[in-house]
Amino acid sequence: MMVDQLLQAISQAGGHVTVDNGDLVLKAARSLPDDLLAELKAHKPEILAALARPNLSGVSPKFAARLSAEDLEDIATGDIPLDTVKAFEQAAVAREAADVKESFEERAGILEYDAALSRHEAELEAATITATYARNCGYLWASLRVALSAYPELLASLPEKAGLVDSLPLGVSKVAVLSGRRVLRQGFHGRA
Repeated sequence: MMVDQLLQAISQAGGHVTVDNGDLVLKAARSLPDDLLAELKAHKPEILAALARPNLSGVSPKFAARLSAEDLEDIATGDIPLDTVKAFEQAAVAREAADVKESFEERAGILEYDAALSRHEAELEAATITATYARNCGYLWASLRVALSAYPELLASLPEKAGLVDSLPLGVSKVAVLSGRRVLRQGFHGRA
């Protein structure tokens, strides 16, 4: 029986399990069936871990992964309210989106004026470069979506949620913008 199912079965039988000083505490109005008690004892470590895990509903898994063990403990005990965690995530998205948008606009301008691409081509290519930049910086997926929100065509090409870590959301860049604003087309550039 899975931990969540076990806790639900105990609750339906009139019991409630909590943690006190690292130990399980069972409170029940009446005796619980022996099979539930046996399951509770058999799965004690998993139940302790599940009850110690803070409720992070509404927080993206990538942002939750940024939280330290101390932060998670403070969230679990209520010292840091979940609304505060959500506000921190929104602030991170806004900060990262501003950086991503600036990078996108700079790349699009360089590609349009220095590589002589049309504005449309420059924006498409800049979006690919920027998506790679955002992923390499470890930014939240929502940051990229917010940064490109003024460009409906580009936004439509982005999935709602991030896929695999190694998948590029907009394809592979065809050009690279080097320092000094030099544009290099990708591919083999050898001397014949």
